[in-house]
Amino acid sequence: MNVKIEKETILPILSQIQGILEKRSTLPIFSNILIKAEKKDQIQIYASDSELSFLSQLSAQVEKEGAIVLSGKKMFEIVRELDNDSFKLSLGKNQQAQIKQADTLFKINGLNPDDFPSFPVLKQKKKQVFLAGDILEVIDKTLYCVSLDESRYHLTGVFLEQVSSKCRFVATDGHRMSFIDIKGGKNEELEQGIIIPRKGLQELKKMLAGAEKKDEIVISIEKPRLLAQFKDQSLNIRLIEGQYPNYKSLLPKQSGEEITIPTADFLSALKRIAVLTSARFKGVNFTFTKNKLAIDFSHPEVGEAEEKLSCDYKGKELKVRFNSKYILDILHSIHEEKIKIRLKDSRSPGLIQANSKESYVCLVMPMKL
Repeated sequence: MNVKIEKETILPILSQIQGILEKRSTLPIFSNILIKAEKKDQIQIYASDSELSFLSQLSAQVEKEGAIVLSGKKMFEIVRELDNDSFKLSLGKNQQAQIKQADTLFKINGLNPDDFPSFPVLKQKKKQVFLAGDILEVIDKTLYCVSLDESRYHLTGVFLEQVSSKCRFVATDGHRMSFIDIKGGKNEELEQGIIIPRKGLQELKKMLAGAEKKDEIVISIEKPRLLAQFKDQSLNIRLIEGQYPNYKSLLPKQSGEEITIPTADFLSALKRIAVLTSARFKGVNFTFTKNKLAIDFSHPEVGEAEEKLSCDYKGKELKVRFNSKYILDILHSIHEEKIKIRLKDSRSPGLIQANSKESYVCLVMPMKL
């Protein structure tokens, strides 16, 4: 194998796949990448762990075809330090790779390409086309609600199901929940829903980092796997097996009082109050009176703070306590001028959504006053 590659072509991909490479795996092959040269003007880069598989096709000058398996981390670190020019990658004796640029030469011991796992193949009978902007919005508006508790394995991903002609993405950690509907067409595989793991969505976000909002991404589902294809890149994700909870049962049956608040003002005020909160003391009080919202935090071991701001509210006095971080996460995910809050009482969950966008809904469980 002997290829000539431009640094600016390969470096972004090597950087992108660092999250896939296993750091402490009992199988050393998963910390490596496979580089294949089978065409005169193209190479393929594979990265994989037990849950994800990534494939990218890159332009290159192929002088001799072949395949090589190298440490993904070392390859990235070496290429990153090279001059902004092309370099040569070749395979020597005993699976040893050579990286050469002008007077610089690296020799890295590699592994047998035959031992590298193959990229999972899906039949792709049913493909769904999404807009990259929609998928990035879905990730932005759900991933923060995914549980980090590995003992609740079925909650460590985002649930995707078919709702009429739209696709609904749902995330919850048991204390809060968010869901968003986007266009996506019908797919029989989604009738019972699937759970996409958190890490898979994080890598999908990286894959779409340079995409335009209207760029198309093709998704195929063949349980237990999902294949996402964008331009010359493919990401194969093993789905989480298990039963997702009935999230609809968490939604309040009565809408309660409605409050409208300017998003920026609410966010700024709550960020200032949250300065005093901590992992142990995180509950913040929200008191709604006619056209006013008072936010306060008080604890004898920490101190106290209070903020007041205007809102659109016509009901009776209503007081509720929420985890400040949960509310901040929601406010950071809503990029609109105003938000709408629905509250029944201090013991019922609060519903929060963008004032003009019904397709994105957040739910937060209250804390004891």
